[in-house]
Amino acid sequence: MEAFDAATEGPASTLAAIPREVAVLAGALAQAAARGFDELDTGTLAALVPVFRSLRRAFESLDARFVAALDRSGAATTAGHRNTAAMLSAVGNEARREARRRVRIGRTLSGCAVVAEAFASGQISAAHVSVFADLRAPRFADRLAEDEALLVRYAGELDWDGFVALVARWKELADASEAEARDASDDRARELHLATSFRGRGILNATLTPLARGLVGGELDRLEDALFQAEWNAAVERLGDGNVTPADLARSPAQRRHDALVAMAERSAATPAASGEPRYLLYVHATQAELEAAIIEATGHTAPPPTDPAVLWRELDDGTPISRATLARLAVHAHVRRVVWDPAGEILDFGRARRFFTPSQREAIAVRDRWCACGCGLGARRCHADHRIEWRHEGLTDIANGQPLCPRSHRLKTARHAAGPAPAGPHADPPEHRDPQLE
Repeated sequence: MEAFDAATEGPASTLAAIPREVAVLAGALAQAAARGFDELDTGTLAALVPVFRSLRRAFESLDARFVAALDRSGAATTAGHRNTAAMLSAVGNEARREARRRVRIGRTLSGCAVVAEAFASGQISAAHVSVFADLRAPRFADRLAEDEALLVRYAGELDWDGFVALVARWKELADASEAEARDASDDRARELHLATSFRGRGILNATLTPLARGLVGGELDRLEDALFQAEWNAAVERLGDGNVTPADLARSPAQRRHDALVAMAERSAATPAASGEPRYLLYVHATQAELEAAIIEATGHTAPPPTDPAVLWRELDDGTPISRATLARLAVHAHVRRVVWDPAGEILDFGRARRFFTPSQREAIAVRDRWCACGCGLGARRCHADHRIEWRHEGLTDIANGQPLCPRSHRLKTARHAAGPAPAGPHADPPEHRDPQLE
């Protein structure tokens, strides 16, 4: 136990009572930490990523079971602490918020056998368990008892955003008032403050409703992209194509966003008041069943209750769920565009064999994919339309062959093509053109 003793603090009598398995684990961790990883090559470091993912989840499971046992034992109050979280915070010198999170996870595993089994096997993470902790509220308890195994299966199969969206729909099935309560909470939380600071500068602080965030954020993105494109084109004229980097631009991204907000205010002040509802662009994704139910309820009638979380698909373009009441309000005043997918999940082809994607094609690609294909997280409407199989390699300019690609990745592909032959692999062919952005 020498390595373990060196890595811990406490009297020898206490350390002697530590289970041997824990002592060996602590010793191995101390030795690994002392070794370091800077001397490893890039291939080895990349190979260790899944290994450390498994180690992290295994330790999280071990820690959760320990905290659960500590909480059940009452050791915290015996030692003079108010509760288990207070003991973890005081003895472990960690933030109280983190200590409470550990206790919540431990209690959740104690009350949800299926979740505990999936967590112990590494199928789900501590973040997933935290989501299940919220579902243990009394209003969800009965439904959770029925659907725990189903939700655990989805947690293992879906990516994080997909799982969170599905849980939001599931909450509505478990509690019919969930969506309306969420809307009311969002409405109460909305606020905006513009204070005057040093030398007359303004400090803007706001909390927007999901719809307002989508509207304001979308318009800011559009104007910021236009400002960026204008600056980039000016830099190309000044320095030559292929010689421009973001450092050559006049403004930082934050400065462009500031100027985009000012442009919004200037355009609003210059536009005369018009009668009727204002027109703006806001994408909402919903199933046909949900849209029909929303319209039924908007007319004062009651739509049949759903039974499947998949039917409750109604959300903003970034995945934020909205209530049926919000969908109904938008549907009454909006232009509704029907987009049809084939059984394989692809939008039915309406493109033609031409070099540049049409605005309709770019919009369809954005609606289908929603995010940049490189994985950077940029919204598809702010990306370029890119050929998966390049035009020069007989690739068609149609929806199936299109993908959204952020400007940076698009420029890198172009640069790689200029430097040599097209690299192998999916989506790796550099384009010979720069398509207009998806607006």
